[in-house]
Amino acid sequence: MTSADTISRVAMPPKHQQARHHRDNRLNTGAVRFGLALTLMAVVTLTQGLGTVLGQEYPVRPIRLVVPQAPGGSADIIARSVAEPLGRRLGQTVVVENRVGAGGNIGTAEVARATPDGYTLMLGYVGTLAINPSLYGSVPFDPIESFVSIVGLADVPLLLVTRSEFPARNLDELIEIAKARTLSYGSAGNGTMNHMNGELINAAARVKLQHVPYKGVAFAVTDVLGGQIDLSFASIPSVISNIRAGRLKALAVSSAVRTRAFPDVPTMLESKAAPVSMSTWYSIMAPRGVAPAIVTRIHDETLRVMETPAMKERLEALGAIAWPLGQDELLGVIRQDLARWAPIVKASGARID
Repeated sequence: MTSADTISRVAMPPKHQQARHHRDNRLNTGAVRFGLALTLMAVVTLTQGLGTVLGQEYPVRPIRLVVPQAPGGSADIIARSVAEPLGRRLGQTVVVENRVGAGGNIGTAEVARATPDGYTLMLGYVGTLAINPSLYGSVPFDPIESFVSIVGLADVPLLLVTRSEFPARNLDELIEIAKARTLSYGSAGNGTMNHMNGELINAAARVKLQHVPYKGVAFAVTDVLGGQIDLSFASIPSVISNIRAGRLKALAVSSAVRTRAFPDVPTMLESKAAPVSMSTWYSIMAPRGVAPAIVTRIHDETLRVMETPAMKERLEALGAIAWPLGQDELLGVIRQDLARWAPIVKASGARID
């Protein structure tokens, strides 16, 4: 026997042993895969169960509702109107905190960076989430990726107002005048919804209403009354007393439907020359990553608050329209408004760096 034969006999097991070895390996591999599958199923089940528990136990401490706008405005009023009854339903206080600056970007960025545990929420606003990304050179958040959309709250329409002796009676007549001579309109500042409403009409009717920015819409309304400018877009509470006193008249409302406060005032959408509408919407948002069970809890309890007679009365006093959008609908609106407002902002020439 050669040395090679000896090595072959020692190194190579019989064929039946090789077959059994391969069979055992296959069985072991199958067992490992089955064990991994069971572990994965257990993790998924545990995660889902934990989410349910979180939703049931949440909240265990006060919740912050960050409002990136100043106290006293429509955003602040809506936030405070929702916060108190929502806190009662959740069993914890909802504390409204105003974080102003950079057109709402400072407060919005703060929420984007917050721990996604459901204890920091934000009052979302069309101006901050859909217009600022086009208006500013850059914003410290992504309106889609930085947040989870929870629930829509309200649409606060703006009235297009002028002094009572102005010759136009509606938006179509106003546009005819604007084609013959330059008309001016005042806003609360560059990039505000008052400003963008005028640019929306400019784009739709191919006219050029001259924008005059103010430090607040109240100053613009004062100059409309005094004849220094022709027009302004203002919230209903800010002009309702002057309209009822006959000092101002409303030519159109920005929402897609007429308001209960002024049912005889047509919508911009009803006009022939500029059949457009603008939604000044507010919502509740949270940092991306909040547990789905917590998001669902906030969504459901907020909708219950919005359905109460007290809340409906509060919205009516603001001239607001209930806007109870679900999570997917709200996200869709944000995407649509980002695309809608980008070319209008660009055409207006407004830019803040």
